[in-house]
Amino acid sequence: MLRLLVAIIVLFVSTGIEANTVYERVLEKSFFKGDLKKAQSMIDKGANISAIGSRVWYNNPSYKQVKFLIDNGYPLKSKTQCILKEILYENNRYGDGQVKDLFQKTKLLVDNGVDLVCEFEGKNKTEDLLIFSIMKLTQKSGTFNKKFLTKERKKAILYVLNKMSLKQINTLYRFHRYDKFLGYYKPLKYLDTTNNEFNRKIFKLLINKGTSINEPIWISKDKTTKYYPIFKAISIGSLELVEFCLDKKADTQKIYATGNEDYNILDYAHLRKEDEIEMYLLEKGLKYHNYSELNPYKEGNRIELKGDVIIDHKQNLMWQKGAYDAYGWKDGVEYCKNLTLHGFDDWRLPTSKEYQNLSGVADKFLVPGITYQTSTFNKKEAYFGAYLGHNKHKRDVQNFWIKKYQLSPYAKCVRKLK
Repeated sequence: MLRLLVAIIVLFVSTGIEANTVYERVLEKSFFKGDLKKAQSMIDKGANISAIGSRVWYNNPSYKQVKFLIDNGYPLKSKTQCILKEILYENNRYGDGQVKDLFQKTKLLVDNGVDLVCEFEGKNKTEDLLIFSIMKLTQKSGTFNKKFLTKERKKAILYVLNKMSLKQINTLYRFHRYDKFLGYYKPLKYLDTTNNEFNRKIFKLLINKGTSINEPIWISKDKTTKYYPIFKAISIGSLELVEFCLDKKADTQKIYATGNEDYNILDYAHLRKEDEIEMYLLEKGLKYHNYSELNPYKEGNRIELKGDVIIDHKQNLMWQKGAYDAYGWKDGVEYCKNLTLHGFDDWRLPTSKEYQNLSGVADKFLVPGITYQTSTFNKKEAYFGAYLGHNKHKRDVQNFWIKKYQLSPYAKCVRKLK
């Protein structure tokens, strides 16, 4: 009797499973055929909505199909798939980017709690975050890909960004590529540098949502190279964004550092040949740092930079801006004697005292780590060499004796101002 009861229960359960499986197969088939009425009837008979596999999101579902899934409780968060990324990247078979109802579908998903993070486990998980997938989409705004970045898709992207939290917008991530750690960056770093209305809107949106105007959006692995939002504004070539950054109290000096070079925003505008931005910043009263020779000279200043020469008004000397890699002391003497520079031909090697008198401003004249020839001799046929240490912030010049015919020291020429 017990065996018969068990057999009946097993038969009942297995029949129920088989029947449910059939309903789910019909549910999936009818859904993909667009017969949502039949698909709904299968759900009403007990079919599970999850029977419709995840491939639906990269199969260009219609607005009605998306609404059907949401209305029936389809899970909008996955451990392996970013639903919104599939929607925003979807394309039609003609490759022109025209996807029907893209914005409406995106809005529907966002408003119903779709995953806006999409952080998956793995070594390079930060590359899968939705915010960075969206920023990579902006890089399709160039001429080659502009058919893909349609008005509909732009509208959808802006809607998603507006719905993201401050944390999702302003977090600094560790970036890996090809299993190699490269550095830290924020989403704004990935914004396309094409100067168009769409990119300007995204830039402002990210700042207004919480991206700090005076914190780096890129830091190299060794943390020696970094740059800031206003650097990106100049890279885009947008005076509108530069004005926006300044209104947000962006630091005009802390913009871009690499190695021993520090650029302020005026330097960088000059480097990028963004004339409109450069003129605007000059009119705002900014001065060059890395291109300080372009700064106007004011009465009372010690140093005046004029193209290929540097004037030291304290010593009443005009210095050659560069230097010559001489093959010994006599070669340096001859080089200065024959030099014609800035319209003058009365150049000579400086004395060691003239070098020492540069203390306090020596880093404006000399390159750290290079030995310069002087005209100062002693009885043993040796001369003083002038040297600015690698710690250029000390701004003083060290002297030491060098044999007369020693190779390598550079010749920097000088002349008295009349």
